[in-house]
Amino acid sequence: MKGARRKERWKPDTLAVIAGRHIPTLPTPPLNVPIHQTSVFVFPRLDLVDDVWEGETPGYFYSRYGNPTVRALEEAVAALEGGEEALVTSSGMSAIFCALASQLEAGDVLVTTPEIYGGTRSLLAQEIAALGVTVRYAEDDSPEAVAPLLPGARVLYVETLSNPNVGVCDLPRMADLARQHRCTLVVDNTFATPCLVQPLGLGATLVVHSATKYLDGHSQVTGGVLVGDSDAVAAAREVAIRVGVTPDPFGAWLILRGLRTLAVRWARQCDNAMMLARFLSEHPAVSWVSYPGLPSHRGHDLARRLFAGGKFGAMLSFELREGKRAADRFVGALQLCRFATTLGDVCTVVSHPASTSHRSLSEEEKSRIRVTEGVIRVSVGIEDPQDLCADFAQALQQAMNC
Repeated sequence: MKGARRKERWKPDTLAVIAGRHIPTLPTPPLNVPIHQTSVFVFPRLDLVDDVWEGETPGYFYSRYGNPTVRALEEAVAALEGGEEALVTSSGMSAIFCALASQLEAGDVLVTTPEIYGGTRSLLAQEIAALGVTVRYAEDDSPEAVAPLLPGARVLYVETLSNPNVGVCDLPRMADLARQHRCTLVVDNTFATPCLVQPLGLGATLVVHSATKYLDGHSQVTGGVLVGDSDAVAAAREVAIRVGVTPDPFGAWLILRGLRTLAVRWARQCDNAMMLARFLSEHPAVSWVSYPGLPSHRGHDLARRLFAGGKFGAMLSFELREGKRAADRFVGALQLCRFATTLGDVCTVVSHPASTSHRSLSEEEKSRIRVTEGVIRVSVGIEDPQDLCADFAQALQQAMNC
């Protein structure tokens, strides 16, 4: 309990290292969380079943309902996001589904912004719509565009930093609107991480992450997590148990291991992203760069007020003037960096949203959110920044020769 009293003074850098470390009742407990690689737990007597099931005695019975290693990760992410409780799932998409399905029922309305992850758009159009939910898209990501759609809505869903073009969500104003209209604010904080901002402290009800990305940081495991107050997470947990989006204990342990270095990885990645964004903004092959750290970004002033530590994230996007043919040559010419449909890794990866994450959108929809054939999304890693710029420079030269 002494640790619980001190927790409020611990900063994200510290919490990433220490949170979720269980101390078993042993004279010499392990420093790291053990991997409880089991699907089931043994009961020595029948009366203990009721006690554990009802929560009167600590314990576990089946890993679809809970597992000690998974629980350690839940505690760690809850601490980082400043939430009462957390739920770990098998993927980021399953975390989003559990968050939304637990808050919505037939006849409800969900409001969101146009520039969100393509996979989330598909989830809303298919599985969430199949629940009898109406999905309304605002004209843009501003509070002014969202406000007229909120009367009668049950959920407002936003991304802290939008995918793929890194727009900055005005979380305080979105939270105010959600309160005014008595709707649940669900925030995807994957691009930002709790090192940049904690949406729960600004008024969000639930925060979701693709733990596959920055929380893991090494492209070694798939996972998701949602954080919020105890009641909201309990409702999502019931959905997760029913649909069986059970995280693997070893995968949870890998994410927990990756989490320990989140703060130091994040600081380097943000600094590298700023340098790369400045370099790209001055290159003749590039028509525009979207990175909140640049004064030219429409959300720059908001990001300066909202984000911690003078950092602006490690994601950016840019458009090549010559379109898809230039994008193809650019990707093929990269030597240090790689093309991969992921983000948040310690190595720098690029993707082509029009061909990958947003390929299911119509041409009109892609045009509205600036997902053109020349757009490249970049997840910046921890390499030497001069090496990164040199690799991009030679690849851009190849793109200009198309």
